Amino acid sequence: MNAAAARSKSTNMRWYLAIIMFAISFVSYMDRVNLSVAVPVIMKEFHFTKIEIGWMQTAFFLGYALMQIPGGMLSERFGHRRIAALGVTWWSAFTALTAFGSGMFSFVLIRACSAWARARCSPPSATPSITGSASSNGARPPP
Repeated sequence: MNAAAARSKSTNMRWYLAIIMFAISFVSYMDRVNLSVAVPVIMKEFHFTKIEIGWMQTAFFLGYALMQIPGGMLSERFGHRRIAALGVTWWSAFTALTAFGSGMFSFVLIRACSAWARARCSPPSATPSITGSASSNGARPPP
């Protein structure tokens, strides 16, 4: 097949995927800091101390950091799109469950689970093969 025929069959799917991954990354970034905006209200309603809020933040960021490498490994093993979709679904579920938090333990658990899910979104979206710019073995596709 010649180069002109290959170009005519190409689609804009990679741009569609890039836009979706940008949107997911943007929302994930904004959602990572959402607790810091709500801290004054949460502290007042649940009578949490600053130390307890610190533990909630630590649970999130520690869970997020620890799951970066396993998230990337899962995406390489089971497919980037599948793991990113699973991560977004799980992350959305735990974000919704945050409203049902009733005490320190439940908030820490929900925040940690939410972080584990968000970590599954970052390595897959950072992998070039999700947008079609490289294959799964790192080789560039032919021009």
